[in-house]
Amino acid sequence: MSFSNESFLAQTHAQGYGDMFNGYGSFVVVVSDSTQVPAVQAYKAPAANTSLLGFLTPREIEILELLGTGLSVKGAARELAISPGTVKWHVKNIYYKLGASSREDALLKARLRKIIE
Repeated sequence: MSFSNESFLAQTHAQGYGDMFNGYGSFVVVVSDSTQVPAVQAYKAPAANTSLLGFLTPREIEILELLGTGLSVKGAARELAISPGTVKWHVKNIYYKLGASSREDALLKARLRKIIE
């Protein structure tokens, strides 16, 4: 299925996303009638999902602890004998559940909530 720029704009606007594509090959977020911000700069981590707080799985906690020791995703994968893709999947879930936007942010929030030391 193929969409034209106009069709894409109409579809995203109809779904409540506003104008996200400026027609020049760049995604933007329309802040006001006269201001557009590149989507990469406009990204803000979601607030922590309060219904999931404290509900990190044992595996997610284990991965968070390994990342907190300075291991890379590949290093954590080797340590746990799982694929790096699986570690990335868990990290994505950790970020969502904690409302984090980076590894450092996730580690800080987890330490403040006493999920890890």
